[in-house]
Amino acid sequence: SGDFLSAVDSIYTYYDGTWKVWHSNSNIPSNLEKLEAGRGYVFIMNSDYTLELSDLHNLLGIIMEAEGASRSPHSIDVSEGWNLIGSTYGEEDDKEKPLEEYFWNIDGSYGSLWMFTSVSSGDIEEIELTHNYNLIPTRAYWIYMTAEGEIIP
Repeated sequence: SGDFLSAVDSIYTYYDGTWKVWHSNSNIPSNLEKLEAGRGYVFIMNSDYTLELSDLHNLLGIIMEAEGASRSPHSIDVSEGWNLIGSTYGEEDDKEKPLEEYFWNIDGSYGSLWMFTSVSSGDIEEIELTHNYNLIPTRAYWIYMTAEGEIIP
């Protein structure tokens, strides 16, 4: 909605060793051209805005359709080192996904996983990789890869 877009200041992502950013102010250069399913994004807001989960489902559909992208990618490329990712969010699969199921094909190729808990205070939480943690579709995750790989959800 227009209310949501006016509340967004900028959107950041980190991919292949570089930061990309989109600014709502067109006078500020941006290098983030599209949103991709499975990537993690950090929204910096101009003002408070509550986005209901049901609204998020519709918003993601509109964004992905406008970008010509699939909401459930066949794979997500990850580079050696740090990657900012998110859990895919499909039409009929709007639930948390177990870490072991989501990372099944990169098992042994990642060493650390962190989740943003509050960007305003800079808090991030390390996730213990030895238990069955569920990835949350609305969160951004830092994953440290010991080798490049491909996440196949």
